[in-house]
Amino acid sequence: MEKTPSDIIDQYIENHNKAKKWTLLWVLIFCLLATGLIFLSVKNKELIEENALLKAQQEIQSADSAKQAVEISLENTTATVEKLQQENDLSALEIERLSLHNRKLINLQQNQPVQQIDDSLKKIQAKVIATQKYIPVKPVTKSITAPAAPADNSTAAPSADASQSSIVYIQYMPGFSGYKDKVSAALKSYTVRAPELIERITFNSTVKYFNESDEKAASHIAQVVSSILGSPVQAKFTRLKVPAGQIEVWLGQYKAADISEIRKKINASKE
Repeated sequence: MEKTPSDIIDQYIENHNKAKKWTLLWVLIFCLLATGLIFLSVKNKELIEENALLKAQQEIQSADSAKQAVEISLENTTATVEKLQQENDLSALEIERLSLHNRKLINLQQNQPVQQIDDSLKKIQAKVIATQKYIPVKPVTKSITAPAAPADNSTAAPSADASQSSIVYIQYMPGFSGYKDKVSAALKSYTVRAPELIERITFNSTVKYFNESDEKAASHIAQVVSSILGSPVQAKFTRLKVPAGQIEVWLGQYKAADISEIRKKINASKE
């Protein structure tokens, strides 16, 4: 049966409407897919940025840990070098003391005066005691970081009794003479001994105390030294048999020593 023109027109209109519906459906599907892809792309970018931030934070933490490890290693190396140098000095003093004893025995056998030799032996013994006092030890159980204090040094001041009972020993490297004078003047409330120039070794500025009862005074002294040097100085507790009330102030800047030169000196002292 042949279709009439009106049937053909109706069929055309129906097919056209179906095509429009399918086209609209595919457009909607495409828009949904595009929206999903855009959403996933944005989320992926956010995740990449978050991962990069976490990685940067981990790298910063690793760098801080490495820095602390290097500082600890440097401090231990410095203490080891100081100990080797001081043991070398003790060996030299012991050799000199034995030599004087031999001279004394010879003089006694020859009925010659030995007073001058006895005086020399007393001086050497005093040097041995002074050298033994400053042999560093590795165990450090407590570390107090002293922040920079105001110029008037009035904050965190200890009691008058603590200041009067504390004795401060100042050791300084060449180039820190001006600082040691300022530190001595700033610590006038304490009993400050004559500063000692240290030329054989290098060290970083620090404040050492040997009894927990001196922690408050050492912390205050570290603040005073920090304000004078313009950089933070630590007050460190060190286990040594030292009478209560004795505090040491070390003014200097560590410089890496030539290991080959140190070995030569040690080998020469053993020969």
